[in-house]
Amino acid sequence: MSQTKAQILQGKGTANTVEGLTASGIVTASAFDVGTTIQIGNAGVITATSLDVRTLGGDINVGGAVTISGNLRVDGTQTIVNTETLDVADKTVGIGSTTNPSNTTADGAGIEVYGGADGNKSLLWSQTGEKWILSGGALSVGSSITGGNIHGTDLDVTNVNASDRVLIGTTDEGHASADDLTIATSGHTGMTIRSGTSNSGSIYFSSATSGGNEYNGYIIYNQTDDSLRFGTNENDRIRISGIGSVGISTAAPRGTFDIGDGNEVSSQVDVAAVDIDCSKGNFFRKQVAGSVTFTISNVPTTSVYSFTLLIDYSSGSIAWPGTFLWPDNSAPTLTTGKKHLVMGVTNPNTSNFRMSYLVNYTS
Repeated sequence: MSQTKAQILQGKGTANTVEGLTASGIVTASAFDVGTTIQIGNAGVITATSLDVRTLGGDINVGGAVTISGNLRVDGTQTIVNTETLDVADKTVGIGSTTNPSNTTADGAGIEVYGGADGNKSLLWSQTGEKWILSGGALSVGSSITGGNIHGTDLDVTNVNASDRVLIGTTDEGHASADDLTIATSGHTGMTIRSGTSNSGSIYFSSATSGGNEYNGYIIYNQTDDSLRFGTNENDRIRISGIGSVGISTAAPRGTFDIGDGNEVSSQVDVAAVDIDCSKGNFFRKQVAGSVTFTISNVPTTSVYSFTLLIDYSSGSIAWPGTFLWPDNSAPTLTTGKKHLVMGVTNPNTSNFRMSYLVNYTS
């Protein structure tokens, strides 16, 4: 041994190896190779460049505090800290640190809380998708989440009130306190979902440039009459009643489909040339002052379609499409200088139109 200082030193063995050592003072050495036991009183101190206790084969038990001013390295498969709190005074707890750490070595690393019969709860990193996976419990955020994207099967936001909102893309939705979810830019252009009262809910679409209730469109459900309303600029445009009746520009549809008083199914479409374009409406008008051959285009293939053609007939001849099927296979004879109504209807099972007509109106 290089140096040994002690008030009392008791041991046996050769000059370089101490098989048993008992000291009540200070023991200083460049290295210790201990075959059995080191026993030091409460006031004793061991100072060594290297202290190798791996060959002891047992446990090291310390009744008081242990202070390490340098680095602590533990080589093994499991380290147990049997205490309620683990404090890291500096900054970081590193997980998955190896000689060459990578996304592969980090796969499956994280924090796991043992739940016994209730199952474990864990927050683990997954290489697939490069994401954190939370399992066995929920995530509760006391203030805010800041980041790029939030992915998950469920996003559960509870206890929403005047001060608890879900805001996406904006820091201040600028609307009523009942708003539950606002997806908007900072200028409030976007969508707001509002729970309202306990028996209703609504979705508002806005292009407002400042805070307030500048809503350009909305969808509102009201449980009181079980109705669904679609509107723009604070006016109802479509109302679906509780029994399924649909009203356009009327809040009280009188039948299965009500377009409201003073409204037409479609406006009159003037046939510029000779083609009846079904995509433009149902009521067409054509002034005939010469020979024409009508065609028909854009016939719906998935629904029943009917049209009416008003002919203001001055002169000439008229030829009809071959898909027009007339009663008794006879097209109408039209008188010049008068007006005539020609009607046709088809369905998805055929491309033919069954035709009818009312002719020779004087005005």
